Amino acid sequence: MHRPVVFVSYSHKDEKEQQHLLSHLGVLHKAGLLEVWSDDNIGAGVNWQTEISRAIEKSKVAVLLITANFLTSEFILSQEVPVLLTHREHKGLAVFPVIAKACAWERVDWLAGMNVRPKNGKPIWGINSLDVDEVLASIVGEIGDIIQGDLSDGSLDALLNPTGPVTRHRSRIKLTEKTADQNRLVCESNEPIIKIGRAPNNILHIPDPEVSWEHGQIIMMRASYYYYHLSTKKTSVLRRRGEEYLLQHGGVEKIMLQNADRLTIGNKTFIIEFDLINEDKEYVTTT
Repeated sequence: MHRPVVFVSYSHKDEKEQQHLLSHLGVLHKAGLLEVWSDDNIGAGVNWQTEISRAIEKSKVAVLLITANFLTSEFILSQEVPVLLTHREHKGLAVFPVIAKACAWERVDWLAGMNVRPKNGKPIWGINSLDVDEVLASIVGEIGDIIQGDLSDGSLDALLNPTGPVTRHRSRIKLTEKTADQNRLVCESNEPIIKIGRAPNNILHIPDPEVSWEHGQIIMMRASYYYYHLSTKKTSVLRRRGEEYLLQHGGVEKIMLQNADRLTIGNKTFIIEFDLINEDKEYVTTT
């Protein structure tokens, strides 16, 4: 039986930190749960670019060891990151950016909107060092959960980086932009995951500098729609029947949606409407 592969992307200048991470991943390797791949696996005389491409192609999880060295590596940024993001988008690769050392990662568009580890975005190896082994053990535990496929509803990574085939639902959701003059339908979809943000490939593209590259996602799960806030710097606001809910990194990050909710992201407000369809193909309207 082929075991799932975890791909580790890092700068050679951070080899000490990489080895520490590999020692924790080795626990799951010894338990027979996964294979770990880093460029240490490349033998002498082998085409290393081809080997890296093959490894990414067969990987289920990718761990990015984020440092200034990583973010200034021409090879990593031009050869590895684009391929990893493409596989995340189209093949369900689960990507774990791990903030290893202090750096301006929040300013990097493709990275700023992702769900980093540690969750507070603080570097694992820093002036005020965290308990490195405790943090790495926690991250590796999450990877083990993804590999074994037993993540709970509360685990964001299982939803944002699905590890199996993505299927469309009969249920349908509409987002209508509310303006002073008129309301305009901007999104109607039966996709299980609706990505929202400044990235052009998002289903709901918001070209606003106050919106993160990947600001949030609407996810269909167990006959309900949920909004997940992803931005580490910006906020989202949901208004419902006179109540206001602030969603932000480190606070409330998930909320179940109801019909007629108003979701504000940047300078845009969207009215949410949806129909849920049960197994007998009957419409169930949530109010």
